[in-house]
Amino acid sequence: MIYPTIVVDDFFKYPNKIKKLSEDLIYEKDKDGKWPGERSKPIYQTNYDFFNFFNQKILSLIYPQNYLQIHFTANTFFQKISGERYPHTGWVHKDTPSEITAIVYLSNHENCGTAIWKKINFYNENVTSLQKHNYYKKDFFDKEQLKLINNHNSNYQKILSVNSLFNRILIFDSSQNHSAESFVDKNLNEDRLTLITFIEKINLVNEQIKYPIAECNRLE
Repeated sequence: MIYPTIVVDDFFKYPNKIKKLSEDLIYEKDKDGKWPGERSKPIYQTNYDFFNFFNQKILSLIYPQNYLQIHFTANTFFQKISGERYPHTGWVHKDTPSEITAIVYLSNHENCGTAIWKKINFYNENVTSLQKHNYYKKDFFDKEQLKLINNHNSNYQKILSVNSLFNRILIFDSSQNHSAESFVDKNLNEDRLTLITFIEKINLVNEQIKYPIAECNRLE
């Protein structure tokens, strides 16, 4: 892990305008069941200016002096997840091979944020990944799936919980184990809405990039 975990409130100056952007998009499930709920088409295809602005705004929190000189590639989506369909916590997982993951909470769900986990047991994760994908391909809630989720997540220890405050952004190293805390807010009928991005390649033009955790670890 080389990127710090960052939480910033009031990330967008006009968050309701950002939320409005999500309303005119087409959403669809992943046919292979790689993630829950529905995602929009990649934002760079529908609104490149916003895609570039959003990801540069994220990079400015990590490289405040250099972000305008950084070349990057990223996949960015709006994502909607129904609490009725997924009335439980999420599966603990990583977002590798991406470098940085960022999540902006854009609905008013309470207690539906993100947990960061530390692995405490060794076991075959490929088996549970296949089980997870098979579940996400379904169109209904399967009670038996709860046993698989709880069994999988029991191999991790929660080390950080970030609540789902509207217009809060969570940024973390994609190699960090993480999960959704919940998708359910009994006071809301709307889906849990987030804006997510996975930054995959980061290059600083004509300069060396230094990473905060790596630099800190060099000081003994």
